Amino acid sequence: MAVPGGKTRDRGGAMAEVLWPWALSRAGILLVGLIALALGTSQIEYPVSRWPWIEMWARWDSGWYIDIATHGYRYVPGQMSSVAYYPLYPLLMRLLTFGSADRQALTIAGWAIANLSLLGALYGLRALLLRDGLEPLLVRRTLVLLLAFPTAFFYGVVYTESLFLLLTVGAFYCAGLDRWGLAAMLGALGAATRSLGVLLCVPLAIKAMWQEPRRYRGLLAAAAVPLGLAAFMAYLWLTFGDPLVFVKASAAWGRTLGFQAAAERLRELAASADLAARVRAVWMDLAFLGAGCALVVGALWRQPAPYRVYALYALALPVATMQVVSVPRYLIVAFPLFVVAAQWLRPRWLYRVMLALCIAAQAACVWRWSLGYWVA
Repeated sequence: MAVPGGKTRDRGGAMAEVLWPWALSRAGILLVGLIALALGTSQIEYPVSRWPWIEMWARWDSGWYIDIATHGYRYVPGQMSSVAYYPLYPLLMRLLTFGSADRQALTIAGWAIANLSLLGALYGLRALLLRDGLEPLLVRRTLVLLLAFPTAFFYGVVYTESLFLLLTVGAFYCAGLDRWGLAAMLGALGAATRSLGVLLCVPLAIKAMWQEPRRYRGLLAAAAVPLGLAAFMAYLWLTFGDPLVFVKASAAWGRTLGFQAAAERLRELAASADLAARVRAVWMDLAFLGAGCALVVGALWRQPAPYRVYALYALALPVATMQVVSVPRYLIVAFPLFVVAAQWLRPRWLYRVMLALCIAAQAACVWRWSLGYWVA
């Protein structure tokens, strides 16, 4: 039986639980960044804009995306090269600016894509969790914790996190509605956005196995997810003569998979004369890794199988490269972990204390980022 005014109430609830937290978090990040630029000394030598409120969104890896959108892909064997970065995000930046090579325009485009993707991801995640039966209080807290996480400001800069989150949540949501064609398309786009994307085929296949009697449609959709990566590899093959050139370029950052690479990394660390100093340099990353592992254990215990698998590989794949310096940023796309956090923080006082700590930590991270220091 339909509830009179139900759609209106749901629309109002979505605005209160999504739009206002999104807008307030965007305003808070901008305010902290501008204060940091006004009081501190920026480390950026070649800013993308003379306007601080534009320039602060492009740091570190942002330059690679802007360069790809401007000049296309480049590869220099043995050196850090743009082919290590996936194509969808810089392609959207280029399309939005009609092929402009202006770095300021591309920064604005990247910022707009990131923040609108975040807004869409929040609406989609709310709908997904409510449909999964999570109680409304925990849904609201999941969204707030996701926005307040110390590195959640990466959702709003010229990085791929928010676009990937939108595509991932969209793929899960469409799969739950038995709209497997759309789920396959979103999953394939995710595979063209980040390295984690190609593995979306696994949780989608698990979800398909639960659906009778037309599970074959879901399995076909899951099998289509790697096509996004395949298209990128085909382009690299035609351009550089090697479909795996993106893997070789990633090695310049030390991101390599395999037991041999891991063993070599461990031997290097064991033989290091300044091991204690190196550990102190990444203490924050190790702390986030520990928290992420605890939340993954919680997800394995309390979340549906597709979410368990997604949360597990979202953390395991970056760690498998033996590089922990970006783990605090990698965690923000693993949305099941925030559901677990909301469940663990059920007492109101505990939730409020953790929320205050997260907001303070995010402000400190935004301050460092705005001045050009490395965060994650």
